[in-house]
Amino acid sequence: MSPKVYNDDSVASVAIAAHEVGHAIQYAEHYGMVGVRNAILPAAIVSGYIGWIVLIIGLVSNIQMLSIVGFMMVTVIAVFQLITLPIEFNASSRALKLLTSDNYISVDEGADAKAMLSAAALTYVVALLATLLQIARFALLNNRRR
Repeated sequence: MSPKVYNDDSVASVAIAAHEVGHAIQYAEHYGMVGVRNAILPAAIVSGYIGWIVLIIGLVSNIQMLSIVGFMMVTVIAVFQLITLPIEFNASSRALKLLTSDNYISVDEGADAKAMLSAAALTYVVALLATLLQIARFALLNNRRR
């Protein structure tokens, strides 16, 4: 958590902190999707560093096998992002429940916290969509080159 979030008492900062507590609870309760995400994390890290590079080199050099490996690596990134979605939405749900049921925020602030947590979770949806659109773009480029 950033120092600004830690030291601020705004609804947004409290919601972010509660979201992180939601993640801690997920780990404590062995939330299944966290285990799945952690299992593919090493492949996602490697793919995140070199997947796009391998894909572009494969397409530019017209080496089909390299293109396929690049597409597979980038697909790992998309799968990782897809698996991350329910984890993030669950942590936000836990955060909102914690904040409202234990009266950390008022009823009026609950709507603001929900809007903030929803917006934050939607950034993960947008990241996945961006990755999928990039994959589609490169697939179309690859098909057009044949």
